[in-house]
Amino acid sequence: MVLANSNMLEISGFEHQLAANGQCSMSCRDRHLIDALVQGMIAQREELREKRDAESKKVEISTEIVDGYWQHLAAHQNWAGVHPGYGYMPIGIHGDDGRYNNAGDRVIIVTLNLILARDTGQNQQRYPLFCLREFISLGFDSLEPVLQQLRWSIDVLSTGLHPRLGADGQDFRGRSRAGHSQATLTAGNMSYEGQAYPCLNLKAYNGRLFFQYFNIVLRATLATSNALDDGLKKELTLACSCSTALCAFLDMCERSPRKLTIEQADTMHDSVQLFLKLYQLLVLQSHRRGIPRWKVVPKFHTLLHLVEDQRRELLNSRSYHTFLDEDYVGVFKQLCVQAPKQLLEFRCMTRFYLRVKAKR
Repeated sequence: MVLANSNMLEISGFEHQLAANGQCSMSCRDRHLIDALVQGMIAQREELREKRDAESKKVEISTEIVDGYWQHLAAHQNWAGVHPGYGYMPIGIHGDDGRYNNAGDRVIIVTLNLILARDTGQNQQRYPLFCLREFISLGFDSLEPVLQQLRWSIDVLSTGLHPRLGADGQDFRGRSRAGHSQATLTAGNMSYEGQAYPCLNLKAYNGRLFFQYFNIVLRATLATSNALDDGLKKELTLACSCSTALCAFLDMCERSPRKLTIEQADTMHDSVQLFLKLYQLLVLQSHRRGIPRWKVVPKFHTLLHLVEDQRRELLNSRSYHTFLDEDYVGVFKQLCVQAPKQLLEFRCMTRFYLRVKAKR
């Protein structure tokens, strides 16, 4: 309740300031608030760009890497060879939201991603373009001006020509120049579905890390528990085998490069096949004992399609799935927790890019 009251007071503060300055209607003030937010972020980004040291460390992606990427796609996917962007530097746009406190408040984040950059830990690969707390979002009305800017910017990059008109359709000349969840668990991660299935809901880095721990715990429990009935021992054995198979897939996925060998793709395919078969047996065994701990999850079937695509295309699913993007959401959530809540969006964007500046 305290948090809700502070949020309402903050909105009232914005409205009071806008009304005092502009003497405009409620809808007009909402529009001005969004415009001011977007313009403030653009201005901050431009200021950081102007101050960047010319000799600073930058993400470098060679022509050979880009050419090899497209040649590999053309060899394994029919659409790639005739794609109008063949040979261009591929970039990604990722949008997501994340909860940053126990009260359930969420922040919306849109990032620009350099998908061919190597994850060396020295260079930033995810750049926030926009963020907004969900409770002050007006839905698509809030996102539309941002998406219009993104669409226009990507069109400019695609043509490679200095734009004549801006995103607003006005003359552009002289205006500008073309240019991981964290390892934390909260009470909200735990649930009890249907009063039958205890669930720990994890994603991205949290999920990969905790699953390794889960596998170790199952192995230790099975090795040290001697006085078990046959049904429970069989269930523990199946659970241990399931987690080992999935850990094998995640391990190979993490260690393999973007372009897979046939052996790497086959290893991941076999691991997922084994996991799915064992998990079906695990669910049946649990229900036979009358203690349903393991739920049938239809989403698991998508893992099969994932590894089948890897065998056909010889591309690591980690390179086009959202593992890195999900991990980045955690970085931004941490900023949301640390920053004062007034003008949170502006503060988080500024602090993030100052960190990028400091690393350079």
